[in-house]
Amino acid sequence: MKYENDQNLFVFLRLTNKFANKIHKVKIKSIYLQIHLELGYFIDDLHTSIIENGETAINLIPNIEITVASIINQLLFGFAYHGNEKVQEFIKIKETINIHMRLAGSPGALLAMHYPKIAPYLPIIKGKYHELIDGYHTIIDYCQKQINAHKNDAKSKDAEPNDYVDAYLREAERQGKDSTFTEKQVSFT
Repeated sequence: MKYENDQNLFVFLRLTNKFANKIHKVKIKSIYLQIHLELGYFIDDLHTSIIENGETAINLIPNIEITVASIINQLLFGFAYHGNEKVQEFIKIKETINIHMRLAGSPGALLAMHYPKIAPYLPIIKGKYHELIDGYHTIIDYCQKQINAHKNDAKSKDAEPNDYVDAYLREAERQGKDSTFTEKQVSFT
């Protein structure tokens, strides 16, 4: 079980900022700074809605979802959902994940996951199977797009990793060809 232990340890150490047995106080401050920055964007959006646009009733749930997703994305991928294009990207991936999770618990999808070789041919579960696979590919493609963006970014290898994917890819490179840290694995993490 070395494979799972390596991956779990890396995730634990990276997300608790103890990578390579060091506590990166700068990184912890950076996380707090990112949270404060996102909360600032949240409050600015509320200010714009209330003061500038004169809205009296505001549904806060979408703003809170975008703020939380931006904080998580800052930690994982190094970017937030600001601007209409990024917000639309968030809405699309969020809807895909919601549908995928709801579908994954349905009896048809459970049968399809249990019998993946015959599921595409059984009329009763064929539709659920294809919906499940399509959602899975959409989510994995989104993650792969973010990973590819990190790989194409020409950052110095000496600089501190900015996010989880940066740190993961550097660890994979450091360990070399025999590493259990693979691109495929980071997309599933």
